Amino acid sequence: MVTNTEVFTSIISGDHGRERRLERNIEKIDLKRAKRYGMAEPSRHRRIKYTYGGIVFIYDPIKNCEVTSWKLPIEQASDTSGTKVFKPTILSRNTEADKQTEIHRHNFQTSFLHVIRATWKSHSVLVVDMSGSMRKDDISGARCRSDGVW
Repeated sequence: MVTNTEVFTSIISGDHGRERRLERNIEKIDLKRAKRYGMAEPSRHRRIKYTYGGIVFIYDPIKNCEVTSWKLPIEQASDTSGTKVFKPTILSRNTEADKQTEIHRHNFQTSFLHVIRATWKSHSVLVVDMSGSMRKDDISGARCRSDGVW
């Protein structure tokens, strides 16, 4: 697990990492952003793999140095996320009786709300899209689009 104090320390450049950044046109600030905002995954030899903004960065926390980095292809980089997304929970199917009960309950609640407007607590409602497109990490200063909204 990455600690907050580890995020703010400077990254030491090794010869190999510096050469890879030069040939792949990656700035050191991109590595710092990947480490701070990116998705961290365990890698081989107790290293950490950070992915952010289309850049993959391998970091060695024991030596506090970069190992290597590369840019993802454009079609793959647009789908990468700054956050880890868990697998969806598959629910069991509702029976026809369950569906009818749910419809009845919904109709009762909406009719109740329309009759007694004094129970309304807000004048506006905020709807936030949490679809797959909100996982992209193209918002400056946020891990993904949904983090940018909040």
